[in-house]
Amino acid sequence: MEQFYKWGAVQTRLPDIKAPTLFINTYDDMITGKNIPFEELAKYPNINQIQINLGNHLGTVTQDGKDITSKVCAEWCE
Repeated sequence: MEQFYKWGAVQTRLPDIKAPTLFINTYDDMITGKNIPFEELAKYPNINQIQINLGNHLGTVTQDGKDITSKVCAEWCE
């Protein structure tokens, strides 16, 4: 299992990212949670990282049904 998590870790792929890339994570994500490698991500000029307070692992939809991720992505692309 440890080998699987090591293989799946984003840190192993960061040097290969050449295109502008946006990572969106949430503080309340039960999978990644507080394990986001902020310092490592900051080393790469093509990588941008946004941390949102709420959203869990698979959704950043507000109580009124609005999707936060779509808005953030649209603003980042401009």
